[in-house]
This record gives sequence, structure tokens and C-alpha cells, in this order.
Amino acid sequence: ALTLKDVRIMVVGGTTATSPSLVGTNSAEIYDPATGQWSYTGSMTAARSRTIARLLPDGRVFVMSKDGYNSPALYAEVWDPLTGVFTKTGNMANQTGWHGMVVLADGRVMKIGGYGSQYMTTAEIWNPATNLWSITGAMAEARQDISPVLLPDGKVLVAGGSNSMTLNTTEIYDPATGLFSAGSVMPSATKVH
Repeated sequence: ALTLKDVRIMVVGGTTATSPSLVGTNSAEIYDPATGQWSYTGSMTAARSRTIARLLPDGRVFVMSKDGYNSPALYAEVWDPLTGVFTKTGNMANQTGWHGMVVLADGRVMKIGGYGSQYMTTAEIWNPATNLWSITGAMAEARQDISPVLLPDGKVLVAGGSNSMTLNTTEIYDPATGLFSAGSVMPSATKVH
């Protein structure tokens, strides 16, 4: 769920009462606080049981699977509030699950780490101008279960997470160089489910 620019609330994907836990839905619904009513909007092209959704600077909504290594969809989707339609992105370079996602200051979307056939150090960026993904610099340490944060200077902080253990290390990504550098160590190891 997320808040749209017009303060309505969008809920996208998930499972229904009649579907098994890992069988997702492709539906999206919007709650209007002015009327107290729910309404359907366009459907995603792929059913997704666990989703990550982020609001883009232009008001569109970017959606991808949280456990993408189990998903047949190698792409994310973008919902347009003007048309109510979801469109596919290009295919991601790596099929991962339990990765982190953050919208960069320039409106691009970054997917970081996760798990594929192994714990991943990779990061890739979706460019809204081309609708394509491209690989960027890799982290020094493989990690999943992360929630990257955009810093005021446009850099991205990746803190903790897990691989074979829960981590207390941090890394900082600089979009200007496309590289990660080591950050300070946290007092306690932590991961985000």
C-alpha cells in the first residue's frame, strides 16, 4: 500500500482469501478518503503475492515482486494514474528475491542485493526515460532483507541485512560514480523482513 500524490491510497498485489499463500493476485484497488470508498483500477500484467511499490516523482507507481526469484515475471510494472493502466518495464538483469528498492533523486529506481541462486552483491537501475534496466556498481558484501534509504545528498544508504548471518555493516551508493563505498558499522546487526 502507498499514498498517491492526490492522497488516495493504493493497494496492489497480495493474496486473496481464496488463493494459496504464494499465489498472488494482479489486482489493484484505490481508497478515496474523501468518499470512504474503494474502487478497482487497472490490473497488473503479472500476479504478485508479495510486492514492493514506490511512488515515482511524476506520480506514477512502480511495482515489483519482493520474492522475484519465485516469480515468472522478470520485469517490474509502472501504473499511470492518468490512464489507470500498468505497463511492463524491460526485463531485469538478475532475477532476485528479498532485495531492496529505492527511488533515486532523479526518478530512476534502484534494486539492490537480494537472493537469486545465491546471496547477491549486485545492483541495477531502471531508467524511466528508456524503460530499461542496467547494471551498476556492486556492493562489497552480499545481502538480502534490506530497505535502502535515499539520503539528502542523493546517495543511498544500505544498512544491515543478512546472508548466512545478520549483518551490522553498511554501504553507501553514489549515483554520480555508480559505486558503493563502506559506511560505518552499526552497534547491532539488523535485517528487514
